[in-house]
Amino acid sequence: MPIIENLVVEEYGAFVGKKQGRVVVTVKDKIVAEAPLLHLQTIVVASNGVSVSSDVLAACCEEGIPIHFVDSRGRAYAAVYSAGLTGTVRTRRAQLKAYDEKIALTWRAQWRGPSCKIKPGCCVMRPSIGRSRRRRCMRSCVTR
Repeated sequence: MPIIENLVVEEYGAFVGKKQGRVVVTVKDKIVAEAPLLHLQTIVVASNGVSVSSDVLAACCEEGIPIHFVDSRGRAYAAVYSAGLTGTVRTRRAQLKAYDEKIALTWRAQWRGPSCKIKPGCCVMRPSIGRSRRRRCMRSCVTR
């Protein structure tokens, strides 16, 4: 069985089910594709008349595998994601909390040494600028 990372279901009347840790696509009682949940990254449903079992939905949400539904022109009209917070959301919330509490500025000042100062309006926690610009900005914010 080949490793399938992105499962695309394109046949009308297909059924997407789960069997022993694998996602199984069947059409008219014939197995068309099988993909282990361990290697699967996304499922794309690109046809009308495709059924997806609730077991597959639950397993994909538990494993963090998104399921995308697209129309015949390739435009997405629905997606199913896990209800839990993803790592990106947790990171952004921690960054905002650190920005409000000035934790990052305190850490940066301690990291550079006890005899340094931080300029007002520092851009240490601005995610909108690129990584290299942020590094240059951090170097310019902390002076001795």
